[in-house]
Amino acid sequence: MKYLLILIVVLCTVFAFKRAGIFVSAAILMVNIIIDARFKFKRLIVYSLICVGIFATTYSLMENNENLLRLEQRMNNISEDKGSGRLTNLKGVFAEMERASIETQLIGNGFMSFMAKHRRMVDNEIGSMLYYFGWVGLAIYGIMHVILLKRILFIAKHPNPEIRRFLSSYTSFYVVVAIYTMAGEFFTYHYLFCMFFIYAGTVEGLISNKLYGFTNNLLNNLYGFTNNLPIKQTNRTA
Repeated sequence: MKYLLILIVVLCTVFAFKRAGIFVSAAILMVNIIIDARFKFKRLIVYSLICVGIFATTYSLMENNENLLRLEQRMNNISEDKGSGRLTNLKGVFAEMERASIETQLIGNGFMSFMAKHRRMVDNEIGSMLYYFGWVGLAIYGIMHVILLKRILFIAKHPNPEIRRFLSSYTSFYVVVAIYTMAGEFFTYHYLFCMFFIYAGTVEGLISNKLYGFTNNLLNNLYGFTNNLPIKQTNRTA
């Protein structure tokens, strides 16, 4: 069922003509194949051949389809249109920040300042973080990626299989964030970064529940109290 849903997402991104979406969904598919195959060569080959067969069949059925030809044209134009102008924007950001004052280089120009000045988005998270929040903000953004990668390694190496169950999901989540931020401003759009924090908070809560044995008590779930914490008992008399 998981792979069926992933393949549906891949096909949806194909028909949406979104190159970043195709890269993201294809990367998620490969990540799940590698993790589920547990790095065993035979399983990896079998899973990969199944997916290649599905893609080859789909491609052969749509060989002369107008939408597929349009997608091929967009993929071939990546180097020519420089990522729909994103590479040009990124170069402009670095050039402008290089000429800026020390204060601006450190703390940036302010949120959405690139849009206010140039009437367009940077459409690259590294460039937007640098322009909006300076090198300090970009450093914090880099630390966030380091924390996420360390968390993935923690899950992958944990001896508890209940914790390792989150590996495919957490890795896929990071792949979405990492690739999308190269083609967009993930933390500029509230409908995107809200999903980020909702997912991260939910999974971290589930992992903490497995690690520390939180009860299902509402108060414990809200405030992270463990079973080992003393609970003051009060005697009520009529």
